Amino acid sequence: MKNKLTALAGIKTKLLLAAEGLLLVMMIAGAIWGKTGMMYSWPSMEQAETEALRLSRGTYRLGLQYEYAGESFNPGSVEILVEEGGYRSVFTNGIPIYAGTTENSLEFTVAAKEAVVRIAAEREETLRFTAVELVRTKGAYLKGICFVLFFSLVVDLLVLAKSYQDKFGLSDKVRAVCIVIPFVTALASFPSLTDYQIMGADMIFHLMRVEALKHAILSGELHVRMQSLWLAGHGYANSFFYGDTLLFFPAALRVLGFTADFSFRVFILMINLLTACIAYYSFAKMFADHRIGLLACVLYTLAPYRIYNCYNRSAMGEFAAMSFLPLLIYGFYRIYMSDAKEKNYRWSFLIPVIGFSGVIQSHMLSCEMAGIFTVILCLILWKKTFRKEVFIQLFCVVVGTVLINLWYIVPCLDLMSADAYYFAHNANVYIQDRGVYLWQIFYTLQAAGSSSRYPETGFTDAEPINMGIAILAGVTVLVVCLCRHRKREQAERVRYAGIAVLLLLLLALGMSTSVFPWNFLSAHGLNKLIGPIQFPTRFTGIVSVLGVTAGCIGLYMLDVYKREMLFGIAAVSVLFALYQTNDIAQVSDGLIKIYDGNGLGTTAILGAEYLPEGADVNHMTWHAPVASGEVSFFDYVKDGLQVEASVQTGREGFIDFPMLYYKGYSAYCIDSGEKLVVGPGENYDVRVLLPAGFQGKVHVGYTGMWYWRIAELVSVLTGVGLALLYFRDLSGLRKPDTRLKKKTEK
Repeated sequence: MKNKLTALAGIKTKLLLAAEGLLLVMMIAGAIWGKTGMMYSWPSMEQAETEALRLSRGTYRLGLQYEYAGESFNPGSVEILVEEGGYRSVFTNGIPIYAGTTENSLEFTVAAKEAVVRIAAEREETLRFTAVELVRTKGAYLKGICFVLFFSLVVDLLVLAKSYQDKFGLSDKVRAVCIVIPFVTALASFPSLTDYQIMGADMIFHLMRVEALKHAILSGELHVRMQSLWLAGHGYANSFFYGDTLLFFPAALRVLGFTADFSFRVFILMINLLTACIAYYSFAKMFADHRIGLLACVLYTLAPYRIYNCYNRSAMGEFAAMSFLPLLIYGFYRIYMSDAKEKNYRWSFLIPVIGFSGVIQSHMLSCEMAGIFTVILCLILWKKTFRKEVFIQLFCVVVGTVLINLWYIVPCLDLMSADAYYFAHNANVYIQDRGVYLWQIFYTLQAAGSSSRYPETGFTDAEPINMGIAILAGVTVLVVCLCRHRKREQAERVRYAGIAVLLLLLLALGMSTSVFPWNFLSAHGLNKLIGPIQFPTRFTGIVSVLGVTAGCIGLYMLDVYKREMLFGIAAVSVLFALYQTNDIAQVSDGLIKIYDGNGLGTTAILGAEYLPEGADVNHMTWHAPVASGEVSFFDYVKDGLQVEASVQTGREGFIDFPMLYYKGYSAYCIDSGEKLVVGPGENYDVRVLLPAGFQGKVHVGYTGMWYWRIAELVSVLTGVGLALLYFRDLSGLRKPDTRLKKKTEK
């Protein structure tokens, strides 16, 4: 391998790398010494608009300081008006001004060589700006570095592939993989390759998650996972119940200066690429055939319900979780169908562990649904389940998944059991009417649609909640193969796998419809388990991955392997996906452009599922602490979810600080180190109880629980330990066995 790489490093390659390195050095130099800093400043802003400002290409931050003593929650707003520059010359949105705050900022980008803009304010008379500053930031240089690195990587890979092809030749398999995966990713990402954002039902919530994580990164709040940006600085426990691991990627793009909608669209592209790669890897390994792997890559990445989740719903957590479902299929196939005598069989459990971990960190409901079907699979294959080797692997799947994710599971369960939240109200919701009609299983038109409330609107403008014609064709192939199957010893285990998958598929299909007895089950003691599902159509994600698996098994079982059938089904999938993505990009309502996350507000919490009962969202404004009778405070400073104030008391009393109470807040006296009692106060603000005659400086903050740190340590040690053992074992398997040779020499 080393000799091949040396052979590829010709003079042209070296010149290309040198040019890329020089360009990167120039961008880094620009970031260090480039033109940044104060451009304009005003001691006040009495007029509705400033004078015209001529700005060159770059990124800017408008800093605002103001005073307001009125009663309106939103007494004004500020925006950038573009006078000269043309379309897409300036990327900007307005931002609101909130009562109770004294400063805000607006970030915008000048994309044209030059643009003329004005700063405009709409406000109440009592809102007075005390300082306005326009600063040129380094964001343009940081974005430039990212673009140089990205395109250099793409060009280098293309040049490397071309050189390798010329000198050594690429196999048909490698060429096919290198063409199909990028093509499928691009097709699935087509609605993201626009200059606008499609307004999915959950989009603002997920954009807010990214903004909150970005704010936490810049504020150093990562260790507690309670971001302070939510609910007017009160904080929200979203990250405890809804994993944010994959969101670090778009949050990092926001930190580097990329716009909010660009970061979101790049995240969709990244997930599409991840889905295509995982689907190919899982099914190619499962069937030991790259052609079936590529077919599965096409069918699953372009599955109508997955595309629908990406754009119609903007269900960031759910479509991210769907990326990892093929790993569960492949992992359990290995556990149940592989020869237990193989040396690497002992590590079969790692694949489902990775799959479940990805699902857990993306979408807990998807993990619950995948867990239900895993249990059902174990019951269907009960004879194999209780074989020693298989049972050990299944046990390792459970233990490994729990230990790897203990850092997330322990705080989640701890907070869930510590208080009552609004998501518990979903337990009393009867969900059967939210399922699809039975005949929608065979629905093939993948239009964008906008309605899923079938009891209210019928099938008018229906959303594409179905498996799609291509996957349905693959399932049909399996059914035909099972009906005409002639017993062959080498294909018998695949036949049993096909029957098991078909049974699970039929169950998942039934559970997604309005004919499944969800209401009956809810009325007979299972409402707490069923209600949180909210929409039976969520099971269409399980339907999609099982349908792809069924189709691949069917093609594998054909007596004469017909490549044209594989290509035909893939072509159908591509054609219908072209229609669906074009329809979404051009027909969907609610096309918006969001550049600065400050314009999103702070209350985009959907159904307020993680809000403690007793808390009122209307109370979540920027406000001062509230003290009881003989308690006074001064020198009050709030930084995120950390508060300091000097306090004096006559009688015992309390102070309610403007932070939403969750288990994990603590308070102490800075002067004496004395710990103070913390609990929920009025409207669930953080209440600190103070003894009589108290005098000193108090610190209040969210620190979490000490045993959460132990859970984090266990997860790290488990991950590192498994990785070391696996690669050690793998290297041992690769070493040639020289014992026989030595014995012969003797």
